[in-house]
Amino acid sequence: MRTHYRNGDEITLQENGCDGCSPMMINGVLCHEQGCPEAWRDCVKECLWCRREFRPEGEGQEFCDDECAAAYGGW
Repeated sequence: MRTHYRNGDEITLQENGCDGCSPMMINGVLCHEQGCPEAWRDCVKECLWCRREFRPEGEGQEFCDDECAAAYGGW
């Protein structure tokens, strides 16, 4: 049983492998239930600015770091 999400956050409810749903493996890929509030913790995103892949540290994170966010926003 896994103890951490892919982004490194600890899973507190070990019974299902997710704190928000009962995920299942489909063709070797962990799939959360639709609408799971914790699914973002297991995804890999592409930075909107530099296109580098990263694991988000928070829900809704769109940039890999503050420099890319600033460059995208023109700050």
